[in-house]
Amino acid sequence: MLLFGGLTMSAASAAEKPDKSSHLHAALWRVSQALVVGANVADSASSWGKYEANPVLNHGAPRFGFGACAIKMAVVAGGLTTQQLVVRKDPRRMRLSTAANLAVTGALSAVAVRIWVSQHPSEQRPDRR
Repeated sequence: MLLFGGLTMSAASAAEKPDKSSHLHAALWRVSQALVVGANVADSASSWGKYEANPVLNHGAPRFGFGACAIKMAVVAGGLTTQQLVVRKDPRRMRLSTAANLAVTGALSAVAVRIWVSQHPSEQRPDRR
């Protein structure tokens, strides 16, 4: 009970006056949004020119290219815009959004790394030195 009361009082005081932790959470949330975009770009780059099994993205073209990339980035932009609107309406959802963004970033990064590592040596891109 004492812990709940303490959390309630600290949440009420945080709602009255923004503190450094709320600025830190906002900064972390913005960084997590940038990481989601970066992970999607890495996933798109790793899939470029390869067979696309996702029927939403292949839309008649069997390989991942400009059309699939445009659809993928539009979905990302729509998701981040929705997230922005939800957090603006209820700032308490910022932590949940940050956690979701970091989870998506981890999953997409793992997929991109797996695709790049599993490429046949003749398919790998040459080093740009």
